[in-house]
Amino acid sequence: MKRQKILLDKKDYRRVLLSDTLPSDSPIIYSNHGLYVNSHRACLAGKSVLDEIVQDFYRIIVCPDDLELKAKNSIPLKFKILKNDIDFRSLSLMHPRAQNNFAEFYRDHADLILYLCSKSKFSIRAPQKIGGSMYVVDADIENKYREINIDTLETEIKNRYADSFFTYKGYKRLYKFYSSSEYLELEKRFPKMWSIDVANCFDSLYTHSVSWASKDKDFIKENISKGLQVINTFDQLMQRCNSNETNGITIGSESSRVFAELIFQAIDQKILVELRDVHSLTFDDDYVILRYVDDFIIFAKSESNLKTIYQTIADCLYGYRFTLNKEKMLKYERPFSTEHSAIITKLNLILKNFDQTIFSQDMIEGEADFLAIRYTSKSYRDFVNQVKSIVVGQPNGYSFVSSYLISALARKANRLVDLYSQNNNSDTVGIKKNLTVIVRIAFFFYSVYPSIPASQKLARTIWLIDRFFVENDQDSLPEVRTEIMSLIEDLSYDEHAPLESLNIILATASFGRNYLLSPEWFDRFVENPKNLNYFSIVSLLYYFQNHRCFSDAKEVIEASVVGLVLRSGDYIGNLRTNSEAAHIFLDIMSCPFVSQELRAKLLRTYYRLTSSDTSKLDPTKFQEVLDVLLNTCWFVNWHELDILKLLERKELRDAY
Repeated sequence: MKRQKILLDKKDYRRVLLSDTLPSDSPIIYSNHGLYVNSHRACLAGKSVLDEIVQDFYRIIVCPDDLELKAKNSIPLKFKILKNDIDFRSLSLMHPRAQNNFAEFYRDHADLILYLCSKSKFSIRAPQKIGGSMYVVDADIENKYREINIDTLETEIKNRYADSFFTYKGYKRLYKFYSSSEYLELEKRFPKMWSIDVANCFDSLYTHSVSWASKDKDFIKENISKGLQVINTFDQLMQRCNSNETNGITIGSESSRVFAELIFQAIDQKILVELRDVHSLTFDDDYVILRYVDDFIIFAKSESNLKTIYQTIADCLYGYRFTLNKEKMLKYERPFSTEHSAIITKLNLILKNFDQTIFSQDMIEGEADFLAIRYTSKSYRDFVNQVKSIVVGQPNGYSFVSSYLISALARKANRLVDLYSQNNNSDTVGIKKNLTVIVRIAFFFYSVYPSIPASQKLARTIWLIDRFFVENDQDSLPEVRTEIMSLIEDLSYDEHAPLESLNIILATASFGRNYLLSPEWFDRFVENPKNLNYFSIVSLLYYFQNHRCFSDAKEVIEASVVGLVLRSGDYIGNLRTNSEAAHIFLDIMSCPFVSQELRAKLLRTYYRLTSSDTSKLDPTKFQEVLDVLLNTCWFVNWHELDILKLLERKELRDAY
């Protein structure tokens, strides 16, 4: 694999906005790229019309000069995504002002955060240092379809993308631990293993407990001036970004996980000391505990020791208002084989067999390389039946394997396209058949269990396949696009979690007017006000563009925008405190797919309430501002239809 190293500016604290303050599970068109660009532009000395507008919005909405306004609590946008077959997970999108406050906190106190997260012997996922570089894998194939059409500043900023502000020790995802050599070594040493986790961790987290976790640390008094005060500030930030709530924190952002890690590191220390001093159990001899966020994995030599360790963990967690989820407790004896690891092993065998079905393998200089391509009509049916045979009877059914398989199939589609380019192949008949069967299989597993990560991977596959035929086989393009749209139309829809469906639809936004879903398909959104939140509004507008068939739906959306932004008698106060209102306002100001009347109404009201300069309302100057606003973006780049460019920014952030 080709690995391209990209250096990062450690002093650029605003990188926090790109990675740590926004939810990773969001529409593929959403990012903080524009917010990050504008946070730099707001500090420039430039006096262009665009600079002045950005600086004004930034000063009023994102970073007020008034310290009291800056510290005021804000209301996050709450939204739901699918958790499993029947349950949903509630996530939060913080107000841009709250996100800016977190970025400034990281700037001033990153070293303290790293110190507090370095104490636990248990943690296998914790911040280790400020990121200084990142790697992009297989950059060439991704660059193949990427258009470079952004200015110098944005190009420079784009090259600084990292998966998070900090680099982390341990494992990005828990399943990677179960396939590691460390896991095998622990199995050699300990005959028993228990797996337990905290019930409703982020929902039940008491923000003040971060102070409890830190106030007894000697280093705070001895080495860091006003250290406890810093921790209290972190506590206050968490409360203020979540409507001043102390019970529960915003869910979905990396900063929330870092906050939780501070608390769990202290809990780990208490567990270690109590097991040693009270129960005479020695870490790494009598037992090993590993913790991934709120999941504990216990290895021990006896059942009695496991029971003692379990009760000690429960008692220490209770002191911080946490409880263990007894229903998810799992017990293993050697040979260890978790449900997850056993299924993944079987899936990998199925995927390997699938390679042998659709590829012919030759040997070149001792290394395997797939050259010719072959296809059997049974591939789709056989693959699904094989997977079905290993998940039947499992309590989680397809939900256990769906995202994993879609991710693997996405890599295979990428590999096919790469091989075609490497071998200068001119015959697209075979690759079309193989890409078709891959996308059909991916749609099947997505349809039985849709999720945000799976929708992002499937969207990437759709886009990659479409771009391949745009460049290499225009004659087959109508057939390929028709097949994809047919698969989308057959998808079921859950009105409580529309984001999963919208991500798939957004991948086809560049197909053109001959491949649009019918306006009736979107009635489920526009006829139910609950489905028209910020994320669904910008996603639908991005898809609708200026297609006349969606004009009625767009009228409903515009009315919803007015209601959400102007719903409070305190218009500016609403923009300053309500995350949904702020995001909608900033994005609508740059949206070319809504009426100018809507944009003018929102901006005119904004100026009347924030400025005494009446010249801003002069018709000529006002129109100039409206026009200039179309050339900037905050969270959605309305002119960007390159789905790969949008998705790569999310994929670099492997959230845990």
